[in-house]
Amino acid sequence: MYTHIAFDVDGTIIDTVQAFTVSLSQTIQALKGEYISPKDLEHFFGVTSKGTVEGVGFEDEEAALSMWEENYVRVYNDTSVPFEGIEDILRTLKQRDKVMGLVTSRCRMEINRDPNL
Repeated sequence: MYTHIAFDVDGTIIDTVQAFTVSLSQTIQALKGEYISPKDLEHFFGVTSKGTVEGVGFEDEEAALSMWEENYVRVYNDTSVPFEGIEDILRTLKQRDKVMGLVTSRCRMEINRDPNL
């Protein structure tokens, strides 16, 4: 029986795949002049931002990270929502006296601006 449960935010509590892939697609198109569909970028979800920009092969990784963050912030509120049923799951776990925590690689600024948290 588990007494403590940790949840990751992105991809577990909040469905952020679309924000991640749409903003990455926009960044690739702007900086590399090529269109890659968001669906074709899903394999990068779960990879660090640095690992993703390396994997995509941006010439200027810092510029890519900066633009990607701007694009992500712009599309986030329209594309990211808590997973259906997650509130009920969390409520049930609390009622069963489970100790819960959130883990994330986000910085404090990213957490503070998220309307879902």
